[in-house]
Amino acid sequence: MQFHTIEDFKDKLQNQKVFVRVDTNTTLENGEMPLTSRIEQALQTINKLTGYGAAVVVGAHNGRSGETSFVSLGPLFSMLQKQNPSVPKMICPGNTYDSEYEGLNNAARDTIKNLQSGEILVLENLRFLKNETAKMSIDDFAQQKFVLDLLDSGVSHYVLDGFSVAHRAHMSIVGFSKVPNMAGLAVEKELKGAAKIKELLAQNQTGDGRVTFIFGGAKIQDYFQLMESALENKSVSKILPGGLFSSICLIINGYDLGQPSRVPLEKKDSKGKSTLDYQETLQKLMEKHPDVFVMPEDVAYLIDGKRVEYAIDEIPQEAREKGAVLDIGEKTILKYKQVLQESNMAYWKGPIGAFDINPLFAKGSQEVLQLLKENKQIFSVMGGGDTGQMLSKFDTLPSELSYVSLSGGALIQILAGNDLPGIAALEKSYKAS
Repeated sequence: MQFHTIEDFKDKLQNQKVFVRVDTNTTLENGEMPLTSRIEQALQTINKLTGYGAAVVVGAHNGRSGETSFVSLGPLFSMLQKQNPSVPKMICPGNTYDSEYEGLNNAARDTIKNLQSGEILVLENLRFLKNETAKMSIDDFAQQKFVLDLLDSGVSHYVLDGFSVAHRAHMSIVGFSKVPNMAGLAVEKELKGAAKIKELLAQNQTGDGRVTFIFGGAKIQDYFQLMESALENKSVSKILPGGLFSSICLIINGYDLGQPSRVPLEKKDSKGKSTLDYQETLQKLMEKHPDVFVMPEDVAYLIDGKRVEYAIDEIPQEAREKGAVLDIGEKTILKYKQVLQESNMAYWKGPIGAFDINPLFAKGSQEVLQLLKENKQIFSVMGGGDTGQMLSKFDTLPSELSYVSLSGGALIQILAGNDLPGIAALEKSYKAS
């Protein structure tokens, strides 16, 4: 995989205008944007560019149409301004788009034309644009008014810094084929991490390694494709179920967890899919690879405000009726830790227990995380939207693990062997240079 980095152009960016696509998507807190790891990463790339003398146009999105998080990026501007007090000039002119939301308005174009070295302009939410998420070819994206307006305003280079959006073929991600494309610091770091993970997955295929996946959280949809791919090519040795994934695995094996435990499995996602919709396919995978899936031996219920653990074949009817499974039990925690001690890599996505519902159910996640922090022989990888929440919950710095990805979907796609449109655009630009 070959692509240009900012360092490749460091001597050519003085007084140049650069459009950098970052991903700072998050949930606002009391109308303000919190300082997240993604924003910190974006700031590093922005500061790198201004340090080399570039004028920077920042593009980002927040939420999607119909969601409460689909808001103006005024709060992002405020956060960037707060974190960058030494920037000579940072501009957020309000709405930067024309009345049809197809391109830039006159004020935004004039502002970009007049941007000086070291100055920064923050565009409005990119998903306000009519064609940002449209279904069209890369060549068609390159002809859209928004892209042409930026180029006509003097933008001469493009930087993709949002690895977590690199799996989307959107206008701001793949539409800048007419100018040199560079990987931002976040993308560069993520691709190096992904390369190391793929190397260890390949070792597992040849019997030279032992890779363990820990899959938890509320949506198995997020990692099902990776699981199928890894099982097919034998790049995973063991899979440790947590979250709703552990519940559906137990149901497939014939255990009655009770109706309250089935309710979240029936919940539909934005695509109309529920966890139970994967039951038949998952059952076939479990039957085909019985030695890979490590089944829980006990589970923890929430009963009358308390954490109560039961062996999976000794769950009383009262527990099934009154409570729901929210974590694995102590015996299963020990079992999972033994598997991990024998691994040379662990990839973890999604909490094992529902500590967001009740802190009593943090035990599974907390103990597994502690083991990964202490055992430096395991190349420990965490990724996905819940990662930051977990690390914060358990007072863990990203540096205490081998690799922490800020992306969920993009990392899973690349590990499953799929091409990412944003990365493909970087590679195409490199080959054309």
